[in-house]
Amino acid sequence: MHCMRRLDRYIRLWNIQLQGQEGDSQVNGDVGSISLAASITRFAPRPHFNTPKHTYWASLEALLIGHEDWIHSVAWRPVPDTNSSTSQQPAAAAAAAAGPFLANALPREQLCLLSASQDRTMIMWHCDLGSGLWLNEASVGDAGAACLGYYGGVWAPDGTAVLAHGFTGALHLWRSSGGQWQPLHALGGHYGPVEDLCWAVDGRCLISASCDQTARMFTSVRGHWCEMARMQVHGHDFSCITGIPATAAADSTAGDAADDSKQDAGVCSTSGSSGGFMFASGSEEKVLRVFEAPTAFLDTLAYARGRTAPSGNASGGAAAGGGARAFGAAVAALGLSNKALYAGGAENGEVGGVPEGPDFVPVAAPAALQGPPLEEHLAANTLWPEVCKLYGHGNDVFCAAAAPNGRMLASACRAQTAAAAAVWLWCVGEWRPLGQLAGHTLTVTQLEFSHGGGYLASASRDRTFAVWSVPDGAVGRRGGGDGSDARLLRRVKGAHARIVWGVSWTHNDRWVPRWTAGLAACLFVMPCAAGPAAACLSCQVHVGACIMYDWGNIAMPIYQTFLPI
Repeated sequence: MHCMRRLDRYIRLWNIQLQGQEGDSQVNGDVGSISLAASITRFAPRPHFNTPKHTYWASLEALLIGHEDWIHSVAWRPVPDTNSSTSQQPAAAAAAAAGPFLANALPREQLCLLSASQDRTMIMWHCDLGSGLWLNEASVGDAGAACLGYYGGVWAPDGTAVLAHGFTGALHLWRSSGGQWQPLHALGGHYGPVEDLCWAVDGRCLISASCDQTARMFTSVRGHWCEMARMQVHGHDFSCITGIPATAAADSTAGDAADDSKQDAGVCSTSGSSGGFMFASGSEEKVLRVFEAPTAFLDTLAYARGRTAPSGNASGGAAAGGGARAFGAAVAALGLSNKALYAGGAENGEVGGVPEGPDFVPVAAPAALQGPPLEEHLAANTLWPEVCKLYGHGNDVFCAAAAPNGRMLASACRAQTAAAAAVWLWCVGEWRPLGQLAGHTLTVTQLEFSHGGGYLASASRDRTFAVWSVPDGAVGRRGGGDGSDARLLRRVKGAHARIVWGVSWTHNDRWVPRWTAGLAACLFVMPCAAGPAAACLSCQVHVGACIMYDWGNIAMPIYQTFLPI
């Protein structure tokens, strides 16, 4: 049996037979036993092919109609292992007599065909011996509106599971259990280049942003890394993402009195930090967007880790503290902003029906799940509500970083002038600009706060990197906002001959490694306030040279050695 598919909605099955096996009645000329259809097509030309010893004829067995869109792949179920069975010996002997091409042919009752289509379904076809028709035995698929169809489907080696892949690279898995096909969690991830990633505040969740215009969160569940949320599905390619930590657990649960005391003390409020599950993302637009975790995600994450839901409600609900936290989020048609959805069907505080139908965008249905969400749920129901937008950059946002104490956010955009290359500082909680740090002349490629939060390192396309002093108490003072206390400590020039792409801090905030194009890396040491200036180390990996510099005279190397490549 041979199966053929084209870029249409139909499947054609061809029956391949050895010449002379079409029927003895036709060969012997017994006209009385020949049907009318057989008599008409008896002498009609039929496709055939030849081997050195045999000639095979092909006839159309069936035309399978069931899909509503293009069919992209077909696959036969794997042949069961019948080596130990003696009941199959007569059938195997008969098949061997049919020639080498049909030596492994199976009877029709053991054949099962899997077809994957653009209509987001896979159908399993089986031959009914009573009627001789090929019928739809089972059908599986994705009901999510975000799925663009299946581009391929395969069987498991034992024939008990099927796997499909779609346009977005997602995998869809079903396994047969008790005669029913049950969906299971499958591997997933981005299908475009990942531009940036960071750890969430708990240190167990990984946040990533990609050119596939999605921001995703992954975590380990019972030793297996799973995608837990697709927080943002954007209309632009991402360029950066950073997690915003909480200052302390009390900051996320304190009331208005605690917020007022912090404001009087000159510290930015972080009472809306959602326990640290917040992040800011930048893309090919001039806006920096901030998101917070909804209750549905927090409950799902708790269930996946074997704990009770934080909201105390198995069905999900608003977070503690007056029910201000959203349960989920949804994005409008042709929109870019995630609107908050609240428990009970309210959206942005408004209660009312949402129109449904083919002319409307399907309504998101966030829910707290007992395990890792499936692709159908991830694609539309795991969005995070947008807290605010930060305006101020004149070009597309390129990089961002959050202070370890969660009170400050730094960002930079694409730039070709010194004015546009300034680093912006933002107050978390109030979401207002604190000031600009001018020092670079071209695009700032990466920003990173020191572990203590008092310093900010920046790398730039102008082949320099800089270290800034950003005292938290001074920059975060309510009403200050001019960033006058933030100052440039050192801007290192000429250490690299090409663009500096990255900069980072060591665990003790003394060494500042950075890297550039051409596999070159450098290490610099922060000056010690209690003694003389410390030295800094520059390591040019592409030439195998290790050079020691004095912080006071960065242009003069005081020690040089060569490393093996």
